[in-house]
Amino acid sequence: MANKEFGVVSPLYECKFSKQELSRLAKRLNLSCLVRPQQACLASRVPFREPITRARLKKIEFAEKILSDFLGREIILRARDHNDILRIETEKKAWTKLKKIDINKIMTRLKKIGYKYITLDLEGYIPAGLRTAQSAMQKVT
Repeated sequence: MANKEFGVVSPLYECKFSKQELSRLAKRLNLSCLVRPQQACLASRVPFREPITRARLKKIEFAEKILSDFLGREIILRARDHNDILRIETEKKAWTKLKKIDINKIMTRLKKIGYKYITLDLEGYIPAGLRTAQSAMQKVT
């Protein structure tokens, strides 16, 4: 596992805290992590075998913040970074919101952070595990 390979220490895991226990503890301590939905690592927005840099991750994080500002925090979305191309994956229910928003405002802000082209993935948001399974199924058929 990567955590052993890179010497990552996980004290809560090692103490065998369950997710439920951590959630109760976070609530008792009034930690802000409770109000944020669980997210996959930003590095998952970079295509496999491409370099991951701090600057690239910051750019992705900022792109997702811009999109969330327009679409709302409750919408699941991913900003997939393909260098100068941003591929937006979002729930199809967000598409009706996109129709009501001034798309040019979104485009302007995303281009200011370095994207030359902005695209909307017509398959919508598909969790990574399901996307892999769908890809495998397509190869079989």
